[in-house]
Order: sequence, then C-alpha cells, then structure tokens
Amino acid sequence: MYIRKVFLLLLLCILGWNLSGQPLFLVKEGKAVSAIILGEKPTRSARFGALELQHFIRQITGASLPVRKHPLPGDKNQIIVGYNEYARKAGIQPFTGEEYGIFHKENILVLAGNDDPDYGEVNYGNVNTFPAIRFCYRSTTYAVYDFLEKNCSVNFYTYGEDGVTYPRKKSLAVSGKSYRRTPTMPGMRYPHIEGRLKQLKVPEREARLLLLRWRVNVMYGLTNHSIYSIYPRYWDKTTFKKLSHLFIEKRKEYFAQRKPSSIKNKSAVYRWFSSENPPPSQLCYSHPGVLEYFANEALLVSQGKKVEASYALIPRMKDQPFFYPFQEDDDHYFCECDKCSARLKKKPYAYWHFDFVNKLAKAVSARSKDTGISTLAYSQSLERPRDLKLAKNIAVQMCLSIQSWYHPQVYKRQHGAYQDWVRAEGKNRPLFLWLYLLNPGHEARRIYKYNEFFPVLYPRNAAGYAKEFSSDKIHGFFAEIDYALHPLETYLLTKLAYDGSLDTEKLIGDYFRNYYGKSGKEMKAFYDTLEKYVWNIKNYAPEVQKMEKKGSFVYGLHPERYNWYLGKRSMVEKLDSLVKAADRKAASPEEKSRMKRFRDQIWDQAVRGRKAFEVREKARSVAYPELTVRFLREKVSDPRKIDFSNAQTIRSWYCLENKPSAIKAQCSMAYDQNALYIRYREDDSYAYKNRSQSFWLNGMEIFLSTERKSDYIQIAVGPMGQCEVYERVTIAGVQKLRRKKIEAKLYPELTPDSWEWILVLPLQNLFDGKKILQDSRIFGNLCRTRRCGKWESFTWSPIFSESYQESLYRMSPIFFQKEPGKGRLPIGFHGKKSTLAENWFLVKDKGDPEGRILSFDGKTQHIHNGKNRVYWRNIFWKSQTPCQAGDTLTMTFTAWGKGPVYCGAYLYSWHRNWAGSISETRYMTPEPKKYSVTLRISPEGKKFKRYPMESRVFFAVQGQMYIKDLQVEQNSR
Repeated sequence: MYIRKVFLLLLLCILGWNLSGQPLFLVKEGKAVSAIILGEKPTRSARFGALELQHFIRQITGASLPVRKHPLPGDKNQIIVGYNEYARKAGIQPFTGEEYGIFHKENILVLAGNDDPDYGEVNYGNVNTFPAIRFCYRSTTYAVYDFLEKNCSVNFYTYGEDGVTYPRKKSLAVSGKSYRRTPTMPGMRYPHIEGRLKQLKVPEREARLLLLRWRVNVMYGLTNHSIYSIYPRYWDKTTFKKLSHLFIEKRKEYFAQRKPSSIKNKSAVYRWFSSENPPPSQLCYSHPGVLEYFANEALLVSQGKKVEASYALIPRMKDQPFFYPFQEDDDHYFCECDKCSARLKKKPYAYWHFDFVNKLAKAVSARSKDTGISTLAYSQSLERPRDLKLAKNIAVQMCLSIQSWYHPQVYKRQHGAYQDWVRAEGKNRPLFLWLYLLNPGHEARRIYKYNEFFPVLYPRNAAGYAKEFSSDKIHGFFAEIDYALHPLETYLLTKLAYDGSLDTEKLIGDYFRNYYGKSGKEMKAFYDTLEKYVWNIKNYAPEVQKMEKKGSFVYGLHPERYNWYLGKRSMVEKLDSLVKAADRKAASPEEKSRMKRFRDQIWDQAVRGRKAFEVREKARSVAYPELTVRFLREKVSDPRKIDFSNAQTIRSWYCLENKPSAIKAQCSMAYDQNALYIRYREDDSYAYKNRSQSFWLNGMEIFLSTERKSDYIQIAVGPMGQCEVYERVTIAGVQKLRRKKIEAKLYPELTPDSWEWILVLPLQNLFDGKKILQDSRIFGNLCRTRRCGKWESFTWSPIFSESYQESLYRMSPIFFQKEPGKGRLPIGFHGKKSTLAENWFLVKDKGDPEGRILSFDGKTQHIHNGKNRVYWRNIFWKSQTPCQAGDTLTMTFTAWGKGPVYCGAYLYSWHRNWAGSISETRYMTPEPKKYSVTLRISPEGKKFKRYPMESRVFFAVQGQMYIKDLQVEQNSR
C-alpha cells in the first residue's frame, strides 16, 4: 500500500497536479466562479457530496454553485465530485476500500473516492435518499468533508445548523496539497448514538447528517451477543408465528444446565417462548453440536445468506476481511453440566471462551479460507489467555470502560489488559474496541434512580486514549455513549479514529474558539477545571477509592451519595460561576443557542441535582417506618379468614413532603412457610368512583427489595381485581424490567364506600436466589396511586417526590418474625452454688452502691438490695425467646422477702433492637408464697418504641427477695 501511494503521488507530479498550494477561486465577491461536475452516471455518494458542498459554500459566501453532470463552456473553474469520467480523464487512478483523495490542478479540483455502485437519486430534504451509514463505501463524501474542513474551515461539531461552524466571507479561494488517504481505523468508527439522538428529539435528518459528516462506518469486526438463532430451532417451538417454522427438534443438551440451587437467568429471547418453558441464557459450550451449529451459521452468513432469527448477519464488504461475530449472552450463568464444571475447575472462564472461539475459527477456516471469527474480550474474558494460541482468523474486540479510568484500580486492570493484547496480538490479528462513556448518567438515571447528577467530563483524557489507540493500530471502535453528556468526547474519539495524526490540543482549543466563540475562554476553563477535578481519585468518597471493580462495564462508583460527595456544593458553585460568565459573554444567536444546549443537557441538571440531593439528605433524617410481619403457625386454607387483629398495622400514610394523609387506610402483613399475605383496606369512595380508570392511576403499587438498591419487585393492584408483577434486575450494568412469573393471588372486595383486598405472594420465588426465612429483613414501600382528577396519592414511607422509582432509597425495613415460643420455656433457677444461678445475669448501674448481696445455693436465688433504695437490683435471663403481639407469658414461682418486685419481660425488635418492657409488681412477704404473674404482649402502644419480636424474663428487686421453682409458660393467640 505504501509503495502504491508513493507511485501515485509521483504520478500526480508528472501530470502537473498542484502540490504547491496555488489558490483556486470558487466564489468571488459573492458570485459563483466555479461549477460542481458529477459526470454522466454519478453515485449516490457523489450526488449527496455535491449537495453538501453546495450547501456549505452557500453558507460561507452566500453564492450557490451550480451542480451539473457535464461542464458548460463558461465553467472556467470546475469541481469534479466523484470518480467519474472527468476524474479518470484527469488521470486519477481508481480507489479501493475507503480510499479517497483531493486533487487540484490549475482550474480543476477533484474530490473523489471509492463508492458503492449505487446510482440512486438524492433529495437533500429526504433522509431516506441519503447514503447508508454502515457497511458501505461512500468515500467521495469523505473527500468532500475533508475539503470543507481543511480548505474552507468548516467544523462539524454536533447535530443541527448551530452544531456546525464556518467563516462568512464574500470570496472563497482554496489551496493545499493534493493527497490520497484512507481513514486511520480501517475496520469501524462507530459511536453508537442514534438512540441517544432520538431521545434528544433530534430530527432524523440532522442525526443522519451528523453521522455522515463524522464519517461513521463499519466494514468488519463488529461483535455483539449473537447466540440466539439456535433457540427457536432446538430449545422449543417458539410462540412467535414468524419463527415457529424454524423448529427442528428439542435438544436441551445444547443449552446450559444449572444446578437446582443456582440462579437461573432467562435468555434475552425468552419472549419467543412460552412462559412455562423459558430458555436459559447460556449454551453448553462443551457440546460438539453447539460448535457445529455456529460453524454452519458462520459459513452461511459469510456467503451472504440470511439466517432467520440470527443476530449475527454481518455483510461481507468488497476488499475487506470478513469476520462472523460470535459472543455468548450477557451474563455469567454458564453451563454446570459435568463436563463444563470439570473444565472450569481446571482453567478460568476466559480460557474456555477463547478455546471455543478457537475451535469455531478452525472449523470455519477448514471450509472457507477467507472467513474469520470475531469475538469480545469482555469482563471475565478481558484478560488474554496467555496459555492459549489463537487461530489466525480470529479478531478480538476489547470492552473497556474508559469512563472510569480515573480510578487507579480500574485503569491498571483494563489498560494493562489492553496493552497486553496489543503487545502480544497487535501484529497477528485485527484488534477492536468496545468503549463505554455512559456514567455517571447511566447510574443516576437507570440504576440508582436519583436522576440528576454531578457530571464527569474528560475530553482531554478521551482524546489522549484515542491517540494511543490510533498509534497502536487498533482497527476500530464501537462506543456506547451518553451523547447528551459527552458531545465533545464523542467528537474527539471519532475524529481521531478517522485521522489519528491530528493534534489533540489544537482540536480542543479550536473547539472552544469556534463553537463557543466569545464564551469559549470561560467554557474551556469550565471543562479544564472539571476534568482535572474528576480525574483525581482523591476527590472521590473514601469508599470509592477503596473499591475494586472487575468486569468491563464498570458501574457502582456513582451511587447517589458517592456522586454528590464528588459534586460538593463548593465545586458546583465554582463551576456554575464559570458557566454564568460564559452565558453573559455569548453574543451571536448561535453562541446563545450552544450555551443553552450545554445548560439544558449537562449543567443545569447538576445545579438542580445538588439542591435536590440536599433536600433528600434532610428527608433521610426523617425516620423510616418499620413493619413486622406476623408469623402464622396455623395452616392457611383461606387467606380471607386470616386473623390480622394482632398483626402490626400501618395506619399512618404520607403525601408528598412528609405531610400526613387524611385518608383512612390500613395495611397489615403476615406470613407462613409458603406465602406472604398482605391485607389492605381504605374507607372512602375513591376506588369505586374511579374503578374504570387504569390501575396505574387508581391502584396500589408495592415495591419490595432485598436491599435499598436498584433491583426490586413491583406489584401493581387495581380495584377491579387487576394484579401484575414485575421485576427490575441489573445485569452487567444494564437494567431490565420484565414481567415476573409468580403465582400471585388477589382477593378483592370493592364497595361504594370501601376497597379491601388480600394479596398472596409465594415466598419460594419472590426474590430469585434469596429465600425469605424467619428472622429475615427486606425493604419495601406501599404507594397508593390516586391520580384521577385531584392528586391524592400517598405512601407508607414518605418519599418527597412524585416518582416512586426515584425514591427507592426511602424503602422501609420489613421484618419477618420467628415462630413464637409455645408452652413451657426452659427458664428456671439451677446450677452450682454461686452468686447467680446459671444463665442469669445482673444489670449493673453506674454508681451501684456497695452492700448489695447476690447468692445462689443451688435451688434458691437470693437478691438483696441493701439499704439504698435508689437503685433496684435487676437480674435477667440469658437469651431472648421469639414472641409476637397477643402472646402471654405466665410466670409462676415461690418467693419471700421484703418490698416490691417487678416481674416482667424486656422486649426486643429485630436483632435485639430495644422495643420496650412489660411488668407487674408483686410485694414480698416474710413467709414463702406462691405467685403467678401473666404478662400480655400488646400489639402496639405508646410505651413500645418498636414492634416486639422477642422477650427476655427479668426480676427487679427494690428490697430483698428469695425465689425458687420458677416456671414460664408462653401461649399464642
């Protein structure tokens, strides 16, 4: 290729093409002095390039250059667009791949490159007539855009008319050296921002223009999770009619086997099948049938044949290598059959991933020499397996979270893995990148739900990494990007992938000068200040600094409090002052529009977010309510007959901002070994009057989770008996909301004056992978949605927000009681002679006076308080006994002595949290007397700080007491 380019440049000199940079006038004093020539049969790429050239020259000068197929006699200066008969007549040699060139000689300028043989018409206003974005050759447009950038000072920074900068002048003369080139990264340059642009409501035409102007393309090497076509053929007959004809036979041995105790995750294509038989997410990669299946699919795809249900349909590009993409599903629930389990004991998963890909590549190569396999080095397989030699026809795409490379541990692991791949394999095979530029926005909005966040921006670092990737001859990148937050980083990555020779400091400096104009100095100061701050790990929370993160898509560094630890008020105020100063200096409509876009998409939400965080911090000081779930000893045959009278009852409900609701409603919970029972009742007409409305407007939403984080169960209940159950789970940083298969039963009762229901949730699969046992704790909230007309919604735990999902941090603890004791308890006075009988302890007061006496003779406990009556002598039993409201403790004993004695029980909530105490007073007599004391554990009352779950017997003596023959009986209602 190098020799060919040298030869072509020498040929240009011989033919007299201008290498000295003599100017060629296109427009003089506002009048066109040149024409755009397309030739007799222009490609779609050339037609489109000509319209773009015409448009921007008009924007710069006000003059409109004519576009025609052939030159007229008066066309003194000609711009030949496309490799047409005029370019060939001028001596331009053919192009291959993505090659293009810019040439001018005397009065002729040629902008041409290799294009697909697509000769369709182009309507500049109709995006459907534009050239394709991926898997195409449209290199004439590259020549046009290079010419506009380098010769006309046009800069394509982002979408829209105000996303492009250019000078305005009446005359336009161009000069420069002629050249031919191909993009630096030859395989792909693909910032995946189409969906983000749609979210930003960018018109489709503007979005397509941005990708075309950035020279986005994919030729080969793009890989993603791609195993799905095997499912409708061998797992089961799909319920999708359009795919049902694919079924061949059930071969469940092709699919991952999981041990009964391990988590089962559904395949990404589980919706293709009956809910009764969802497929697993992984395959059995040790089964030869799986290898043979994908080898056959790879050959079919390489031949340009369509494989129905395949996610791996990559076209073969002329003059480019071809790689069939293979990558397993996006989780770690791999097969646990005997063979797979034995292999994983010998070597790590990364080895077996590349071992399978190796076998696949060799099987394919044996039948098609020019077909390769591409795969990901992803999370568990990111590190190169050093004891495995890879087949020559394998391409590897490394998944790297450059968004988190400010963290030393993440950088060391990921950048180290990257360097190892480059050193060891860079000369042996194409290497690609899958980059992540999503956080902290992704964590704030999708995972932790606090929505407004302190941004982490890093254009200089992103540009530095891009330069490194280009110099290492990486063949291409694909990037998942939060484009609203990272427009500059995206521009730099794509620009440097296209031309790695560009100077990053000049690119960044030009961006602020051209794009922000008079506001540029302050905006550059903003970015410089922020980047220096966020790329220093010392500014992060201590917990973040200590974190060790594996995987490729690194998340968990920006939970709400960690993000706003970084975004301290002082830093927000400092940065805000720079933005306000830039705002004041914005002069032109374009500068004002660009500042508004920056504030709307990046900065104003951060200022609001800091204030909202401080409000939430105050909200968090509001105590969380607690609920104890009563254990049902008796078998439940009809949930409607459960006695909830002694269960803890929610009676206090709150509207927004912690304001008590006036609605009369109550809710209680109980459980047994099989199910959780929730009873709710409200006494007004709202549910009945609005019964025809959606239950998302008139219903109850219950959120349950094993911890106050992102994953949760959501149950929606409606007045007309509707009941739907959803689960939101986070897998590899991606949240998935899906219907949960669970046999929830609802027993509703709706009257004109009330709404009552009992919901039964089976405990066995309520939370995958975690059983609800006695003494468990979960978190939850009950949100009564009343949004028909006047807003009257209320919740159990105050949420300080209109959004349930963004206030999951306010989920309250829900405790599951142990099965209460019953009958005679093992409590009494026994043991060897000592001060105290076995298993009894003394409460010691500070300032406890001398002279107190404790003695035990093996049968009778003596407690003497001495002469001081300020402190009571208090002894208690060693351990707690499970109990619940309504239980009674009956204490019988023989005692004598002098003065009053408190006979009682200390009460505790979950895990020994103090709940209160109950006791009755008995007065001692000199002669022995038999006493009986019955204590009832009340369900609730002012004297209880928490709901009682355990009890511990005690005696408090003011004077003197001898006690023996103690028996304690516990009975439950």
